[in-house]
Amino acid sequence: MKKFISLFLVLVFLLSVAMASVSAEDSVSETQNVIHFDANTASHFDEPYEKIYCHIWEYGGKPFFNWQSRKEKCTDEDKDGIWTYSLDDNGIVLEDDKLYAVIFSNERGEQTYNLLFDKTVLGDTAYCDGSNFDSPESIIYYCAYWRNQGTGLSDFGPELHITSIGNVVGSYIPKTTTAQDIFEEFLTDTLENARIYSGKEDQAIVDDIATRMELTIFDVMNAIENTDVTAQWSWWESPLEHGDFTPVIGDVDGDTTLSVMDATAIQRYKAGLSTIPEKLLIYGDVDKDTQVSGLDATAIQMKLAQLEE
Repeated sequence: MKKFISLFLVLVFLLSVAMASVSAEDSVSETQNVIHFDANTASHFDEPYEKIYCHIWEYGGKPFFNWQSRKEKCTDEDKDGIWTYSLDDNGIVLEDDKLYAVIFSNERGEQTYNLLFDKTVLGDTAYCDGSNFDSPESIIYYCAYWRNQGTGLSDFGPELHITSIGNVVGSYIPKTTTAQDIFEEFLTDTLENARIYSGKEDQAIVDDIATRMELTIFDVMNAIENTDVTAQWSWWESPLEHGDFTPVIGDVDGDTTLSVMDATAIQRYKAGLSTIPEKLLIYGDVDKDTQVSGLDATAIQMKLAQLEE
């Protein structure tokens, strides 16, 4: 009988150990299927606030739950300012190779901007760096990043966005779009607003944005042509790299074509009646004798005549 009881106790012990092991594995699995938000870095979230919400949706699709609904509540059991959202507890299953976005907010509506991620980010912590989307609108969106994902243009982070006053914020460009697409959308929808609120001329607006987005003169020229937007921007005044753009020899008025206007501009320049920007003057040496003269104006006229034949 004693042997039976001893054997029974051993079996009970082994079973309890096995159950504890399974429970531990489940716990590890559950803790990995979460995302965190470090509210300690969100100094712009005015104290006091009692709730943090996690609003998730598939990029380009619909959110899993309604804004700040019960199923979007985060928890801070340790009261250390690190709020946790469990996808398992709320029945959210992220799919491989799909892009998602999240916004963290408190009950007063103070919130981060679209923070992009995929399944590989599970377990990571989002934090704010103090930057925000400057806008004349009443709502201010704050930038948040993943601690282990970096903030480069190729890493997950806040969706790259051109604000209503023409500043570039965020870092991540989804694979479904390009920097030029975003820039063209800005030209079409927001350029006029940026003119009003930025206090800058078109040249500075375009150059500043293009520099931040690593666009070239060729990219900008294509974007302006594609959108048919009238912008007071000149390629020869821009600090951008040329990219695939090759200036036309003889084009001293900077309109990217060779015309009689260029010959006239050279004649006026030599007569002291007008000037040619230094960055354009180097293209006026058509006959390549190291100087711009009336001979170059004649060379342009001859080229145009040959083209008309």
